[in-house]
Amino acid sequence: MKPSQIITVDSERRKTDPSKELALVNQLIKKNNAIILQANNSVILLAPIGVGKVEMHLYTADSPLKLMKSAIELEKKIKASDVKFLYYEETNPQITEMLKRLDLTIEKSDLPNYDWMINVRR
Repeated sequence: MKPSQIITVDSERRKTDPSKELALVNQLIKKNNAIILQANNSVILLAPIGVGKVEMHLYTADSPLKLMKSAIELEKKIKASDVKFLYYEETNPQITEMLKRLDLTIEKSDLPNYDWMINVRR
């Protein structure tokens, strides 16, 4: 699937407007030089918010098992980058639980407007 298709499927699952979600993604890419990484039918949007810090948005059309495999692949790509901290707002507690199972250190965010942060260097 293309990233736009994945974002559409994910938005529909969460009962949000796919066109608004796609517009937000497009805006973040243009405004913040955000990037999209893809593994299987999951994409992660990374938008810089400081040196070594990025805001993360995960979109998936994968099954739960496939999502775990995708998350492992995406984690490898992120660890190979200059990113030190990922920040996100929790929209699905199951995603946070999955990230914890990957042995990622998830902590309360030290920045306002975000629920969690992940130190990818630990």
